[in-house]
Amino acid sequence: MRHNGAGKKVEFKLAAKPGSRVYVAGTFNAWHPHLHRLQPNGHKGEHVRKLVLAAGRHEYRFIVDEVWQNDPLNPHSVPNAYGTTNNVLEVA
Repeated sequence: MRHNGAGKKVEFKLAAKPGSRVYVAGTFNAWHPHLHRLQPNGHKGEHVRKLVLAAGRHEYRFIVDEVWQNDPLNPHSVPNAYGTTNNVLEVA
């Protein structure tokens, strides 16, 4: 992912079973399912990853042990081409 210096650090966070492989994919990484892995932060299965995202609207989903799922902490979503929804994040 290329940046022109402009962007904002965004934290992605998801609770998942300890030992789970958790990734985030979205418009910011061409929906690559294994590019941005979230790391366990030590409490109760929480996984975290900070990324610098360009200003604008981004769609994303989490992948937990190869299963795509939405962000339960983000109520903003839009329908996608697969009959499910993508979460939406606006970066100022």
